[in-house]
Amino acid sequence: MTTKSTTSSRLPAPHVILLVRSAIRSSHLIVPKDHHERLFVPNYDLPELYGQIKIHKLDHPIRPVWRSSPTPVTNSRKYLAQWFYLIMEFQPTYTIKNTYDFVAAIKNRKFPEGSHLVSFDISNMFSKIPVTQSIQLMTTLLQKKNIHPEIINEFSSLIKVCLICVFKGLAFL
Repeated sequence: MTTKSTTSSRLPAPHVILLVRSAIRSSHLIVPKDHHERLFVPNYDLPELYGQIKIHKLDHPIRPVWRSSPTPVTNSRKYLAQWFYLIMEFQPTYTIKNTYDFVAAIKNRKFPEGSHLVSFDISNMFSKIPVTQSIQLMTTLLQKKNIHPEIINEFSSLIKVCLICVFKGLAFL
């Protein structure tokens, strides 16, 4: 069951859209010029907050769900994440995409009799990740990888623009 909140139909402040497009157009080290237009989101929407009732849990708590796609920075965020993973040569050790992937990973494994499958639920993880410290950590990792300082500065500027949150017409980082 989903309970939707009432949201304003007001679009994000035009200066935020201009800021995003300007940041993309000024990128010459990370985003090739022929990719600039691909990163613009022509038909964006406001992020929306709604709640899902957890009917399988005691007292039926509500899980907050933040629908934020597409926004003016959706394509830029994805591009920068892929760029960062590529530069850092990031290969996740333990990743399960969905139930089918999980079944494929364990179908040929033998487990001791009496084994139990345990699942852990992370609560409010994304609201507790400090954005400024995360950006600093990413720039530090790029420095340790000996990436040129101009590229690191451009990445830092782009990621800050991509992490702007617009709420009631005001922009926040």
